[in-house]
Amino acid sequence: MPTFYVAAATAARAYRLLRGAGRWLGGRPLVRRYRTEHGFRMRVTLYLSLGANTVYALYKLAAGHQYRAWWLGAEALYYLLLSTARFLLLHHLRGAHRDPAADHRKYRFCGYLLLVLTAAVMGVAAGVLYGGKVITYPGHLIYAAAGYTFYSFGAAIAGSVRSRRLSDPIYAASRAIAMAAALVSVFWLQAAMLHKFGGSARWQRQMNLGTGAAVLLLVAAMAVYMIAHGQRALKALPRAEHSADKTDRRTAQCGQTRLRHNKSL
Repeated sequence: MPTFYVAAATAARAYRLLRGAGRWLGGRPLVRRYRTEHGFRMRVTLYLSLGANTVYALYKLAAGHQYRAWWLGAEALYYLLLSTARFLLLHHLRGAHRDPAADHRKYRFCGYLLLVLTAAVMGVAAGVLYGGKVITYPGHLIYAAAGYTFYSFGAAIAGSVRSRRLSDPIYAASRAIAMAAALVSVFWLQAAMLHKFGGSARWQRQMNLGTGAAVLLLVAAMAVYMIAHGQRALKALPRAEHSADKTDRRTAQCGQTRLRHNKSL
């Protein structure tokens, strides 16, 4: 019984401390802004996800060098290039005066980038698997890869759901990059898990071929959509700007006419 009372008192004390800490944090300007501003919350989430992706890519690069696994280096380079693109996109969001045409050009460029990089890294994987070699994660790396894969895939889906109300092309491009990286990570993890936990070589090859083709098609479809959508948006901008200029001129002319009329009175 005394142990129960000590545990209950400790739990009650911890609850009061946590509630007090929650109230104190809730009064901080940044925390309050994070709770109330959807755009700010999305930027913070994307920067945290970018940091996690970059750390994991550097970890894989170091592991590839240590274990002399060149395909690990190729995968790490893929993640690093995508992380660099995401950083440039998110840095662009901080600009006070943004050009819609520049936003759509960056969105379209990310489509080209995804298409080229994903085709290249999947080509590397095909060369490894069908060249008589296997994809393995040495030591504890397979557990880190599994944890990162589940995290990145969940974060990509959650980010898409949370930011569905935002029509900003920069946010959309960053979400697409996160999803592409998560899909490629699923393929690499599957290939390593199949090799580690068994199955015939033919069955492993069929599974890897099916998953690899699905990932490549999904990312390619996403990239082609980004390219086409960005191109359509860029073509629509001059017409929209021209219509806005005509409206502004018409408003100015009406204002001048009213001013002359008032003076004549």
